[in-house]
Amino acid sequence: MEDYHSKRQFTSCRFYEKHLPDVDDLVMVKVKSVGDSSAYVSLIEYDNIEGMVPFTELSRRRIRSISKYIKVGSCEIMAVIRVDKDRGYVDLSKKRVSQSDYKECEGKFAHAKTVHGIMQSTVQKSRNFSLEELYKIIVWPLYTRFDSAYDGLKLAMGNAEKVITALGLQEQHLSMFDALLQEVSVRLKASAFRIRAEVELTLYTSEGIEGIKEVLAKAEKSGTEDSPIKIHIVAAPHYTVRTQSLDKALGISLVQNAVSMIITDITAKGGDCIIREGPHTVDDDEQSPTTHDAQASSSDEES
Repeated sequence: MEDYHSKRQFTSCRFYEKHLPDVDDLVMVKVKSVGDSSAYVSLIEYDNIEGMVPFTELSRRRIRSISKYIKVGSCEIMAVIRVDKDRGYVDLSKKRVSQSDYKECEGKFAHAKTVHGIMQSTVQKSRNFSLEELYKIIVWPLYTRFDSAYDGLKLAMGNAEKVITALGLQEQHLSMFDALLQEVSVRLKASAFRIRAEVELTLYTSEGIEGIKEVLAKAEKSGTEDSPIKIHIVAAPHYTVRTQSLDKALGISLVQNAVSMIITDITAKGGDCIIREGPHTVDDDEQSPTTHDAQASSSDEES
């Protein structure tokens, strides 16, 4: 039977290359115990090292009942307020986390947790390398070469060579990458990134709406066969510029190029373009705009 340390090498490793978070980082923690003046938690992304949350950092309001603000077993998003790298101590705050911080941290953690699960499963099935070796050789470098390791793995499903080149993998590590890619194909669907930008267009010359339609039609032709540009009306004069791509960077570049074309062409006609939202990925739960394309919607608007 395998001993504790042998099992641990296949299941335990921090999510990120640095051993400890930095001050002001947002982290996901699990509450382990609640004392007289502070709570003790484990930092899930950092191999469950211990952190402390003083009760004074739980809320900006007067605390009447600690149990209303923190409970053993609950998972919470915390802000790092102090780090003692020599002793490995991390002090945390709940009251310094804003509402916008919650969405950002939850998304980052969900992706990192998915990646971690894939790594664990890959190592347990292979048994030819440890979890930390897999992180050192593939996963941590993915975080430096792509927006996240999750993005890099999604790209690898459609363009493994590009990811191998970006990582600079040596031949002796390709079997490790192949084992990982097999698990990725099972755990992640090759779903494309959805990229969106939003612009506001006005044209008060004699060309009017016909001029806007011409500008948008030209911009739509700037996409590729795999990642076509689609332009939709939200509510006049607001339009969204969208595409889908397995390569996130390529998708953002295509949308940015289409927006640049719109700005150039509408300005040449004497109109204006205001960028309401720059190119960004769209979450699965984000509502889609009206399904009419720009030309059809403009025709409705004109009538």
